[in-house]
Amino acid sequence: MNMGMKRNKTKQPIDVSVVSTDFSNVVDLSAYRRKTFVQNRTSVFYLNSYGERLEQLQQFPSLQIEDIRNSIALRARMMVSHPAIVLLESTLSWANSIETIQSINHYLGVPLVMICEENLRRRAPGFLKQAFAAGLQDTLFCPLCPNELEETLSLMIKLNPDALQNH
Repeated sequence: MNMGMKRNKTKQPIDVSVVSTDFSNVVDLSAYRRKTFVQNRTSVFYLNSYGERLEQLQQFPSLQIEDIRNSIALRARMMVSHPAIVLLESTLSWANSIETIQSINHYLGVPLVMICEENLRRRAPGFLKQAFAAGLQDTLFCPLCPNELEETLSLMIKLNPDALQNH
């Protein structure tokens, strides 16, 4: 509604000396999203010998994977960081898996999920029984299915909300 007022249709040149160069109120949305996204990632210790599945695990942007390949690194990380979940390979060249599960369960009290080779059930049937008795909460068998991995980790987080508050 114009109500008798006429708009000046002539274009005036902009006086650049008057234009402010202060962009403090401008937000770089992509940087903000990256920073927020990184801050909200779930911390996961991945205990392994050779980084067998590290690349596959890093495909999940919601996970912050801490690659741990020896007992010294594990002790150091346990002193300064508290993960929401621990993923470990069934065979570790640097540690006894059952003892490692017991230690992590005792000191961190976070969900433990073991990644097993598909022939483990036949090769060492009593091993999984020992692992569950030591504090293991779930297993994933290779080859890893991305959907199954995501569902398992989500379920572990939902069942253990305290783990997220501590990390």
